[in-house]
Amino acid sequence: MQRKRQKEKVREGPLVPEEMNQAECYWIMSAQRDLEDWQNRFSDLAPSVKGVVRVGGRLRHVPLTYEEIHTMLLSASHPISKLIMQEVHTQVEHGGPDRTLSESRRKFWITHGRNLA
Repeated sequence: MQRKRQKEKVREGPLVPEEMNQAECYWIMSAQRDLEDWQNRFSDLAPSVKGVVRVGGRLRHVPLTYEEIHTMLLSASHPISKLIMQEVHTQVEHGGPDRTLSESRRKFWITHGRNLA
């Protein structure tokens, strides 16, 4: 085991964007394990899976990025969703629930997000 650790390259210093994206995907996928029967419950959102469960919708023809069109599906009851909403609320300088919800939906579709905001 010790030899294996010596062979691994341990990177020091600030995180790079790729590491941040990998960490985000890991935590989002772990939060999505709590979504029960998401294919049937959220069928109107046209969910799809490419590692992370994302919602579809009517934005296919809008000039936005893939991540903005297909936002990540999360449950409002998961602690990560609450942390995301708190962070967005701070970023919009406490702009109120509608602004917070709107900004959070740029990247995440949180079930019952309006109540959480």
